[in-house]
Amino acid sequence: MIRAVALPDINFSQIRPHDGSRHTGFEELITQLASLEERPAGSAFVRKGRGGDGGVECFVRLANGDERGWQAKYVFDWDASLEAQLDKSMKAALAKHPRLTELTVCIPFDLPDGRPNQGKSPTRKKSARQKWEAWKAGWEQKAADQQRALTISLWDSGALGGRLIIDSPAYSGRLLYWFGATALTSEWFAEQFGKAREALGSRYTPDTNVELPIRKTFLAFARDPSLDGTVLEWSLALGDRGSGALKAIARALGENDEPQEITALGEALSSFIQALDIEPIGPESQFPLAAWQVAAQACSSACYDALNWVFTLPASQAEHGVTREDWAREELYRLIDVVRDIEAELESDDWRLANAHAVLLQGKAGTGKSHLLADVVEHQIHANRPALLVLGSALVEGEPWKQVMAQLDMAPDLQAKHFLGSLDAAGQAAGVRAIICIDAINERHGTDIWPDRLAAFLKMAEPFPHVGIVLSCRSTYVQHVVPESLNDDRLARITHQGFAGRGG
Repeated sequence: MIRAVALPDINFSQIRPHDGSRHTGFEELITQLASLEERPAGSAFVRKGRGGDGGVECFVRLANGDERGWQAKYVFDWDASLEAQLDKSMKAALAKHPRLTELTVCIPFDLPDGRPNQGKSPTRKKSARQKWEAWKAGWEQKAADQQRALTISLWDSGALGGRLIIDSPAYSGRLLYWFGATALTSEWFAEQFGKAREALGSRYTPDTNVELPIRKTFLAFARDPSLDGTVLEWSLALGDRGSGALKAIARALGENDEPQEITALGEALSSFIQALDIEPIGPESQFPLAAWQVAAQACSSACYDALNWVFTLPASQAEHGVTREDWAREELYRLIDVVRDIEAELESDDWRLANAHAVLLQGKAGTGKSHLLADVVEHQIHANRPALLVLGSALVEGEPWKQVMAQLDMAPDLQAKHFLGSLDAAGQAAGVRAIICIDAINERHGTDIWPDRLAAFLKMAEPFPHVGIVLSCRSTYVQHVVPESLNDDRLARITHQGFAGRGG
């Protein structure tokens, strides 16, 4: 059983604070546990942002459009205040989620069972359990009065604890993260980086940092939240430029019928924008790059077809020195520039690595691989995001995960899968991937450690979507430490060219 290893007791009053608040920590734990629940094929898990939860912390949207939601309340007694809070959340949930069919209320305490006591007055005070049952029945009836089918259930302390002790790394890792005493806090990550930085010595000098494009690529691998912002920018730019182009073409057409080329352009634009118009994608999911690339290609082709057609239009009377046809062509060129920029970005290392779960940084000696990884880890730590740097030179022949954990001062009886599960929770709480960077796997005993163990090392981390592994290796040693079985699907590769003369 899970209790055979060093895992903490469950005490919701001592849950790890998140963003400085235990209340927010409890909400985040509920969101994480909800994300682990089995759900039907074709459904999608959606977490809501803080401050505007719409009556739920998160929900699952089923393939038919119905929704299952979770609402958390971090209070320890059933009283009028809790009922008022729940009433407010229910009103918001029913108003903002018209397809909500199931709602789970989550509280960090157990409700005493209300049993009738013989000889007592029938007007005796209701128990907390009876109050819950009455509240639940009342809101299910209100939903029925609105011609809505709604089922309300409860995750109390017992139900939550039962999930946290499931013998699975995903659950036990969250038990370790949310109820562990000192590990995986912001201070702990900073302390671990401080040790690695000292060991690197002259190979890492923060004062010499240069923000090269490859740094941005590794932030994309860590699933920096700016990626979702980029997708939104693409959608807005397409909508703006597309609208301008179609309006300019309509002016050039005048009273003439719209040709097939222009109809196709409108449809391609609409399809591309619709493909980009999705919920923010967390590290647990893949960006639909292939679908976006297909839509971009179709949109680009439609733009050129429309442009060729506009060139066939006879010249009209110039207005302010520009004909309507000239203006339509100019707007199409601007739209083409936007589409081509998106196509180029989708082909970049940034987006390729965003969908990878492990990456090998290779480069010649002296290109600054160590400096780059230290810079990336320090950036993440300063942003309160989980990141670790481990020096390959400190490892000896033997099982690598145990050695990595020993370098990080983890308990010797803690299993690697539980450690990775806790890192997964830390990454999910931060909205990014927790990255573990193993620098210079070619150094010291690298050729003894990795050839027969690297595949299993990466396999151990694969079940944890909020954990990413980065390895660096001198190019001339790659063939000696990386087995041929690790293709790009399991270990993406990128070459570092810059920082010549700064170590690595």
